[in-house]
Amino acid sequence: MDDWLTVILAGGKGQRMESSVPKVMHTVCGKEIIRHVVDNVSDLHTGSIIVVVSPDHISQINEIIDKDCTFVTQNSPLGTAHALLQVKDNLTKDKKHILLLYGDNPVDDRNLIDAVMKRHLDMDSDITLLSKVLDNPKGYGRIIKNDSGEIVEVIEQRNLSVSQETIKEVNGGIYCFRVDWLKNNLEKVSQSEITNEFYLTDLVSIAYEQGGRIANYLDSSSIEIMGINNKLELSIAEKVIQKRILDNLMIEGITIKDPNTTYIDSDVEVGKDSIVLPNTHIYGKSVFGERSTIGPNSIIRDTKAGDDCKIINSHIENSELKNEVSIGPFSHIRPNCVLHSNVYIGNYVETKNSDIGENTKIGHFGYIGDSKIGMNVNIGAGTITCNYDGKDKHTTTIKDGSFIGSDTMLIAPVNIGQNVVTGAGSVITSDIPDNSKAIGVPARIINNKGTQI
Repeated sequence: MDDWLTVILAGGKGQRMESSVPKVMHTVCGKEIIRHVVDNVSDLHTGSIIVVVSPDHISQINEIIDKDCTFVTQNSPLGTAHALLQVKDNLTKDKKHILLLYGDNPVDDRNLIDAVMKRHLDMDSDITLLSKVLDNPKGYGRIIKNDSGEIVEVIEQRNLSVSQETIKEVNGGIYCFRVDWLKNNLEKVSQSEITNEFYLTDLVSIAYEQGGRIANYLDSSSIEIMGINNKLELSIAEKVIQKRILDNLMIEGITIKDPNTTYIDSDVEVGKDSIVLPNTHIYGKSVFGERSTIGPNSIIRDTKAGDDCKIINSHIENSELKNEVSIGPFSHIRPNCVLHSNVYIGNYVETKNSDIGENTKIGHFGYIGDSKIGMNVNIGAGTITCNYDGKDKHTTTIKDGSFIGSDTMLIAPVNIGQNVVTGAGSVITSDIPDNSKAIGVPARIINNKGTQI
């Protein structure tokens, strides 16, 4: 389907959002609205994608879209038909059909979009549009049909007569056009005397008056939102897409014990046979391997985790967990931590900007910050790396096999060698060589022969 061109209209001001953030830049399940729309259509055909944007927002939108798109600006917000007119120079001879979407509707998934496109080809139409029957159609443009059931026009809510307000079939906001027909008729849309705008829906009446072929695809799903115009509709879209994410994960082999209290963002990946327990939030671009247990009552953001990890009642941010890492309950892994395989973090432990080696254990009540910790290290309860001197942060290094006694204070910068033992309550203010002991306040260093160094 490389003879298709997709146009996404994303140039509206979104004033009803009551926000300084452009409407299409608000997020739904951790992903910007416009990125949902682009992702939904990017796999449907190999043709070009054009995004029509306001010149005030082009840099922001361009920065977050990771697909190959062309950006066209609509310098004056004069309506949807005017926005489409900005891409007229892109309607080249190799393009036969246009798919047009609104950039504020993340709810229409690729299956629905694909169905509208196929309907357009099957009916060989000049125009094909999505329609939907709503119990409460207020606010949406209505599909007007003649006695033969042919689509005559689309009338916006503000222009409806009393009798037309009872019509429940509405315009769903997805269109397909035959390019040659559109090129000949787009400039025939007249400017509204009320709003001074040019409306895309006027093309339907133009096609009817010419005896053109107009088709529709009737969406029978229960979803009753077709665009986001305010924060209430934003929350409705969040629920719709969240359910879709969780449903897909469960179909792919992930156990979600309570979908009603589980929140997982669009870009998250979870491996099969993993279990997500209630009141768990997984945000950003987090990735979990297979057979992991996450939750309950946990928050994970932008974290990469391997297989067979276990996280209980804990908060993890921007970090990496290798295989078989266990964390919690009630621990906080702050950004830029790497926990290697089989690391055990117990309860009430905080780590930050630290690399923790394989098989190392931090059982409870500790702070490990700006540290490099080796393999097979045991860190006792109450241990603190005192990394901040009031002006700068400093690094603590603990090499393989060391045993750090309870309540040890490590005054950074400090280097602890291999197989070192520190006594409970010791304050370490200087480097300790391999195979030594450190005891006291400040700590005395004793070699393996029992001699103080």
